[in-house]
Amino acid sequence: MTTIDIVPAGERSAALLIEHVIRPDPLSLYGRRAERLRELAVGHPEAAYLEFAAEVCTAQQEIFVSLPHANAAPCITRADALSPNELLAQSCWQEALTKLVQAMPAAAPLATNERARLAHQALSLLQGRFGNVGQRESVFLWAALSLQWSHVAAHVASLHDPWGPAQTRFDCPTCGSAPSASIILGGKRGGLRYLHCPLCETRWHLVRAVCSCCGGADEVEYWSVDEARAVVKLETCRDCHGYLKVCVADFDARADPVADDLASLHLDYEAERMGFLRTGINPFAFPADGP
Repeated sequence: MTTIDIVPAGERSAALLIEHVIRPDPLSLYGRRAERLRELAVGHPEAAYLEFAAEVCTAQQEIFVSLPHANAAPCITRADALSPNELLAQSCWQEALTKLVQAMPAAAPLATNERARLAHQALSLLQGRFGNVGQRESVFLWAALSLQWSHVAAHVASLHDPWGPAQTRFDCPTCGSAPSASIILGGKRGGLRYLHCPLCETRWHLVRAVCSCCGGADEVEYWSVDEARAVVKLETCRDCHGYLKVCVADFDARADPVADDLASLHLDYEAERMGFLRTGINPFAFPADGP
């Protein structure tokens, strides 16, 4: 493992007008993620599971465009629009789950579960009680929930000025989920770091000089196993002993915080070997307990 010095965002992007929240584009993001997973699967020791994850994402993409909400663009203004109780009461995610069960044989056991049990399991996931739900069930339940949450996140009206002074947020400002990873963007947002939500797919800005878990700035380090220009790196903090991965889009524009995180579990092993605890969530590799 070697440490890497990543220049703080303020030194590269001081004159850039920062977009503090980037809403998702669910009409295309699941398809792009499926493509990335298949690309990463080539020659990977866990290729079979990456291919499975790609199949789930492909099904998500196909199901999203077939759901009644796909062509609607409501302006949602209520503060509780993405609250678990509010969205679990709606039928869209259960309809999406039904379609997932029909599309993927591995999801078939969920077909025998009563709606009340499915809602209870879904609430456990949303509350971070991952150990209460089986790993295979969790993947499909979360995939269905994400289809509904991302739709709402794409259209929810901002409850604050997204271009104003940013409040430091370590959880998703839209739905409250922990991030899956962060990504340092290229292009017009070059050098800016965004945390990525694995549930509603929102991205939100956080300066690179601070820990993505506790906000500390003195003990943050970046690590790479392979090389300085590795697409995925570890961000560790010796203040809170947490870690999260960061993807660098300048090194590969196709990088996806969920896909690339899943394909780099060897970094999780290295981080845990050094005594750090994961602070993020990957919808294809849930922890036994909350992050």
